[in-house]
Amino acid sequence: MVVAAFISGSKGGTGKTTLCTLLSLISARKGFKTLIIDLGESGNSTTLLTGGTDPPYFTDYLTGNAEWGDTVVEVRENLYLAPTPPDFSLKDVEALLGVSQLYRDRYSAFISGIKNYVDAVFIDFPAFPFKSYGFLLTPASKSVLIVNPDPLSFSAALHTYTGSTYVVPVLNKYHPAATYWRDVLEDRYGEVVTIPFDVTLSFLIEKTILDSIRYIDKTTLRALNTLLDRIMPLTGSSPSSLGLRSQLTALLNR
Repeated sequence: MVVAAFISGSKGGTGKTTLCTLLSLISARKGFKTLIIDLGESGNSTTLLTGGTDPPYFTDYLTGNAEWGDTVVEVRENLYLAPTPPDFSLKDVEALLGVSQLYRDRYSAFISGIKNYVDAVFIDFPAFPFKSYGFLLTPASKSVLIVNPDPLSFSAALHTYTGSTYVVPVLNKYHPAATYWRDVLEDRYGEVVTIPFDVTLSFLIEKTILDSIRYIDKTTLRALNTLLDRIMPLTGSSPSSLGLRSQLTALLNR
């Protein structure tokens, strides 16, 4: 199983959530069971994929108020979501995961327990203004570092914590005029995946995200597939033909 954390340091608005959700859709269409854990402020992935869900949320599992299988929402075939509430804030993230060892252990246990049921876990991180989030990268095998071609984004990204994970550097909203930024990022982290500036990606909402692939420019779609290959070069079939929720329910009822 691949666990990929989508991060940008302390800079928001880089496209983490958009790329995370689009790659999860492509991964699911390829037949891989893919789960997004939404840690984004205001439940970004949750809103984009579902428009909002009813509790229990992933945060309810962390606080011991829900079983882990009950917090998983099936968005479409092979695509699952561990949602957060719409009022989830950075202060909530820090209170839950930046301080409590119990909640940290439950976070790690969730990812460890899910590995037999999905092919990939994508963690949609918020823009963290504090450094205590580093342990959240521990279960991840790769950190997808999303950077925009501007000084503020680069400053935030180059000072972010990436732990011991393998970093996949991504220059989002790329234009040929931004080759300087690509070279700087490549000098630091190695081969960069560039995602072209595509106006379609700026208009994605819950009503269009699930069918967005048909509107994306072919060059952008090729770049997204290249990024997915860097994150999870998987072959073969998914672990089981059973639905994820039914598998988790069966596990919890043993």
